[in-house]
Amino acid sequence: MLQKAVAPGLYEIVHSRRQGAVFVASAGAPGSSRILRLDPDTLAVEAEIPLPGKGFGLALDDAAGRLYASGGTEPEITVIDIAAGAVTAIIPLTAFGDGYHFRELIADPQQRRLYAPGVSFSDSALHVIDTHSLAVERVVPGLGFVATGIALDQGQGRIFISNMQGQIITLDRATHKIIGKAETPGDQLLNLAFDAAGGRIFATDQGHAYFDTLWQEHLPTYRRKGRGNRLFELEAATGREIRHAPVGVGPIAVLHDPARRRIYVTNRGDRTLAILDSDTFELAGRVLMHGAPNSLALDAQNAVLYVTVKTPEGEVKGGVESVVRLAL
Repeated sequence: MLQKAVAPGLYEIVHSRRQGAVFVASAGAPGSSRILRLDPDTLAVEAEIPLPGKGFGLALDDAAGRLYASGGTEPEITVIDIAAGAVTAIIPLTAFGDGYHFRELIADPQQRRLYAPGVSFSDSALHVIDTHSLAVERVVPGLGFVATGIALDQGQGRIFISNMQGQIITLDRATHKIIGKAETPGDQLLNLAFDAAGGRIFATDQGHAYFDTLWQEHLPTYRRKGRGNRLFELEAATGREIRHAPVGVGPIAVLHDPARRRIYVTNRGDRTLAILDSDTFELAGRVLMHGAPNSLALDAQNAVLYVTVKTPEGEVKGGVESVVRLAL
């Protein structure tokens, strides 16, 4: 395992097979946000792409050579040409995004769309962006309290959204209409991964104590169903629980690796990467990190996992954070 200090404020990370590179968002200090291009073997910084705003979530269209970066609290999406190493456009979400935070993104090259959940304490909404015109096509409300997780089922034409009141919302990929809403036994369904072959959704249930305060303030009728710190396996068609497994303290990201029949989960609370067998849902391994693991990217061809590692809660923020390269 290689762990290398890279830059302050690291968030999401992607691997580009075509570019033979890793790209990671560094929010950094105000005015210093950038996308870093890393050597996939050494994690050395090969190039820096300054961002006009913050960099948080990333979505890659590798065939088009485009990287999309969300701005967190800033209602805009930055479009980056990764071959040229330059920002090519800013997609403003101000007219639609007032009151929303933008975190996770998912690209749908087949439909020439980008999906951006607008996170809200009242009613979150999916922002559908035309990647040809680089304009917001429509906004779909009704996603509930703090909708953060998103996954795409290209085969069946579905978009899955999860929120922090334990719901999985299903939208039709063509019409962008809500076609299903399932209540799960989870509470804080932070991130999702989709298993096309098995028709399953994997959802991290974070278990952060701060949400007790947020529920009381913004969703007072909500009652916590569990203590979190687990990964749910859900039936994609219905949202029904198949099973769940404890994975560690404060699970964040989840990534499914069908070729190796593995599921990877970052746990910021206990500084570990949990590795589960996707067939049995049993723990197959655990890797301790020097810091709080956050986001994941996979080079499936070369069997390498990349992990961003942040400063743990309670420690002084603003220092240089790191990236891990883990051979599988």
